[in-house]
Amino acid sequence: MFGILTLNNSLFNGNIATFGGAIHNQDTLTLNNCTFSNNTALFGGAIYNIYSSLTVTSSIFQNNGAYDGGAICNYDVILNVTGSTIKNNTALYEGSAIYNDGTAGIGNAVVEFNRIVGNINSNSEIYSTDNLINADLNWWGSNKNPSSYVNSNINITSWLVLTIKATQSTIPNNSHSIITADLLHTNNGTLVSSSIPDGVPVTFKTNLGTINSASTIMDGSAQSKLTSGVTAGIATISATVDNQLVTTNVIIKDTIPPTVTATTPKNGATGISKTATITIKFSENIKTSTYFNNITIKNQTTGRYITISKIMKGNTLTIKTSEKSANTWYTVTIPKSAIKDLAGNNLTANYIFKFKTGT
Repeated sequence: MFGILTLNNSLFNGNIATFGGAIHNQDTLTLNNCTFSNNTALFGGAIYNIYSSLTVTSSIFQNNGAYDGGAICNYDVILNVTGSTIKNNTALYEGSAIYNDGTAGIGNAVVEFNRIVGNINSNSEIYSTDNLINADLNWWGSNKNPSSYVNSNINITSWLVLTIKATQSTIPNNSHSIITADLLHTNNGTLVSSSIPDGVPVTFKTNLGTINSASTIMDGSAQSKLTSGVTAGIATISATVDNQLVTTNVIIKDTIPPTVTATTPKNGATGISKTATITIKFSENIKTSTYFNNITIKNQTTGRYITISKIMKGNTLTIKTSEKSANTWYTVTIPKSAIKDLAGNNLTANYIFKFKTGT
């Protein structure tokens, strides 16, 4: 191709050639939001660019293949690739993503804020014969140093890493915390102002509570909402992008007070044995609180309180009594703040029930 040309929103799929499976460029070419997939060539599976200027923004190179330059083969020209996805391309020799030959001394390239993942070759994803390529600030599919993906003429001093954080690190039961995963920080912790292409899938998971699992990167970040349930503990939340998983913790505090779930005998029961043991089951495990000693059982005929002893185990309070009178109503009173759960939440109201003994 000769002449100055700009291509927008174009699709190149399944083309085959010797030089540049889709495009052989020898002049000034600008590509915006173009997609190159399943193209093959001897040099430059998608694009062969020689003695010319090539600028690529917001484009996709996927499943292209060549001997050199699985996606792009660049010879002695200025190349700029930004905000693009270069994924699953293949080179039999060098540069499964980009091959750059600057032997004439004029070939330079800037490759930044791209998603470069899953490209396969015998040596490197980005290769340059001699001139340096600035390949800072790309996402390589993991947080590890990407130097093993390139040869020595590729300059990588910083790269994008996946981070995760919670808006609230401690939340009560039945509450929410917003979880943010982002690719807006470098390996040195610097916040960047630009981002990789939108639409990269993110998977969120949690071991406690619930979270919306599927999301996508938009403007460099993705969010999901953690919803805590009734179970307290430490929620470990993960976010996965490509081959990288990161985690953060959110403490879920128990703020739900215990409640009575069952009594033996039941409220209003009659014909109960005069020597029967009384049990009260709660909604969760319990321990004594401020007014534990104010738990009483009252003879409704005499108005007197009978002698009791109390045993607590798990979520059950057991009360043993002296022998009770026959055919008599008794009232059991458990004052509020007599019982609390293991997190310290008190019973919030008096609990009262009654029963009648038999003969």
